[in-house]
Amino acid sequence: MFDRLADGYDLFNPLASLGLCNVWRKKLVRLAVEKCEPNRLILDIGTGTGDLIGSIADSGNKAGHSNSHLGMDFSGMMLERAGAKFKFIDNLSWVQADAAKIPIVSGTVGAVVSAFTMRNLKKIAREALAEVYRVLAPGGRIWFLDMHAPQMPVVKQLHRFYLKTVLSGIGYGVFGERWSKDYLADTILAFGPAEEFSEVLRQAGFKDVGAQRLSGGIAVIHSGVKK
Repeated sequence: MFDRLADGYDLFNPLASLGLCNVWRKKLVRLAVEKCEPNRLILDIGTGTGDLIGSIADSGNKAGHSNSHLGMDFSGMMLERAGAKFKFIDNLSWVQADAAKIPIVSGTVGAVVSAFTMRNLKKIAREALAEVYRVLAPGGRIWFLDMHAPQMPVVKQLHRFYLKTVLSGIGYGVFGERWSKDYLADTILAFGPAEEFSEVLRQAGFKDVGAQRLSGGIAVIHSGVKK
């Protein structure tokens, strides 16, 4: 599914989020650049076309940091587009892999980030988070940006209407018959409230778990630290 959506992905995201995805992503980039320890690897799981890790690498390099960066995804077509977009960044590489089987040595990663990935991994969240925890060094950090259904009743109903009507129209307009129909809306609505995922992170072993709500709770940056 993600392979066939790769060529329209960069157009769809800002249209579908009314440009907010770029605002949300910038907040996560700032956190990663400011708080990740130097001389570490920063891993982006579910990197897609690479906008998150590419922006972190570019911003970190401009700030004089010395981190290395790796974008990981199971979609080869997404990674092809990512590599072409960010070929000008030397300390950035890509790997095709499963989030439940991360091909990295244990305890070697300074931070793991993701944007709009974790809700897609809900069925394998335990395995994926165990792998994230394994590869992180002690004190390593996570920042996961994702979308949730807002909890305020009126906003929640408007949000659901948008997902089922307007979003679907944008999807068909960009992708045509390749559009994944209700997949995006269904994964957002099924992800549950932010507090629920915070508890999943705690059960996975992370401490100092936080949830920064953005745009009325439509998006959340989840954070935590490896003990």
